[in-house]
Parts: sequence; structure tokens; C-alpha cells
Amino acid sequence: SSHSCSKWLVIDTDAGVDDAVALCMALKLAERSDLELKLITCCFGNCSLEQVCTNVAKCVAACCPPSKGGCYHAPRIVPGASRCLNGEVIDASHFHGQDGLGDANLPDPPSSIRAQPASRGEREAAAELVDVCKRARAQGADVTLVMLGPLTNLALALREEAGLPSMLADLIIMGGCGNGRGNHGRVTEFNIHADPEAAAEVFAIEWPCLQVASWDTTVVATVPWEDFDQIIYGRAGRR
Repeated sequence: SSHSCSKWLVIDTDAGVDDAVALCMALKLAERSDLELKLITCCFGNCSLEQVCTNVAKCVAACCPPSKGGCYHAPRIVPGASRCLNGEVIDASHFHGQDGLGDANLPDPPSSIRAQPASRGEREAAAELVDVCKRARAQGADVTLVMLGPLTNLALALREEAGLPSMLADLIIMGGCGNGRGNHGRVTEFNIHADPEAAAEVFAIEWPCLQVASWDTTVVATVPWEDFDQIIYGRAGRR
């Protein structure tokens, strides 16, 4: 984002179809609100880490058109964990397609907005999460962190900086199932199931302001198409 404001948004995602919708809505809302989408960190989950990074870049390319000079004013995309804390790899390509976006064959995103190679390996996103929180504190900005996928990057960030909870104004996690009906196992929701050790570390912390949107809640909390069109296109009935 080219402007500066005091409310920063950071999203961690495993960008399959559902997260892609959420990302596009967030990118468009940030254009017209007092939130600045600073950073999008990527995690394995719905598809491989490499594919997640590509999918995020596709969302950014679709929602943040370049200026006349061809420059994109878009949040940074940073790769993170490619596997869970115990080293296992899981994905949901059987549901989201091999590309994580329903095999829709969307155009490749420009290289200028793609995630850069990680110099810190699996901990790249974790280090960036800590860094953006420290920069926000120095500049008097509030950070809202939205976790849309497995909690691996956040668990790694907590291992790096135990003081992270006090640096966040809000932590919002999409995960778990409040009614005991899972979407991956009989009683497990995918994001928590994908890395239960990471989830255990995150939920063991006393967060000053934590909100959890369980899977069963998201199923009933739908967005009407007219509202979606208003957010994405600025007016209803554009599709």
C-alpha cells in the first residue's frame, strides 16, 4: 500500500479457493478503509507452499492493478512453513485442485509481486511477522493478524519472540469446530488438523485479544453476492 495509516493488517494464508476469496475482499476493503494491508505470509495447507505463494500473487494481481508505469502498490508476499512442526506435509489438493484454485488455469502473476526466495528457510514468515509488529510499535500503529490456514508460522514466530502477543492489537484465527463436526476428520477442522502441535502452542498462550472463527461458524456466516460485488467492484451487480 502506498499510503500510511495507524491500523495495519497482516494475513497468513494457505491460499486455496476459500482463502483466495477472503484475500480479494481484504485487498479491496483496504483500498477504501483505514486499514493498511502490510504483509501476506504463506503457509503449506490447501496446496504446497510454492503454489500458495503463486496463488496469493494471483489474487494481488487481480485486485491491485498496476499504475501507468507498471508498478504494483501491493503488500509484500513472504513464504513461510512448507511443513508442520513435526515435519509432516499435508495438503488438500483433492478438494481445492492441484493448483489450489480449482485448477482454473488463471494467468501467471507478474514476477514483481511474487514472493522472493526465503533466506531464513521455514522461519522466513515467522521472522517477518515479528519484524512487522516491531515496526508497527515503533511507528505507533496497531496490528491485526488474521490466520487463515495452519498455525505453523505463528507458532514459529512465538518461538522467536515470546513477547509477540503484547505486540498485536487483535489476533483472528479461522480454525477449529465448535460443534464437534469436522471438515477433514469426523471431529477435526483442516487448519488445526494440519498442524495440531502448532495449534497447541498457539492456544496455550494467553492472548490479550483473540477471536476464533470456527469452521461451523464460517459455514453459516455467508456473504450475499450483492455485498461481495460491492466490496470487489465498488457496486452491486457487476459480475
